[in-house]
Amino acid sequence: MEGSSPDFDSIKQINVYGTDYWSARDLMPLLGYANKWQNFKEAIARGMTACEEAGNVVGDHFTDATKMIAISKSGN
Repeated sequence: MEGSSPDFDSIKQINVYGTDYWSARDLMPLLGYANKWQNFKEAIARGMTACEEAGNVVGDHFTDATKMIAISKSGN
């Protein structure tokens, strides 16, 4: 990504209340983590700690989410 800035607007999502949000899995490659979810998970944990230490309620800014992945019906 040399010479260009990540395009965060291209991955922005909007919830049912009209509030913008970004999925961690979508942010990962834009922030240079490629497919290393384990490393990015540590970065999120540090962000949660910083949020709390700044006097914020972590749950107001970070939510747990799961994303279903497609798997073969045969189990392969």
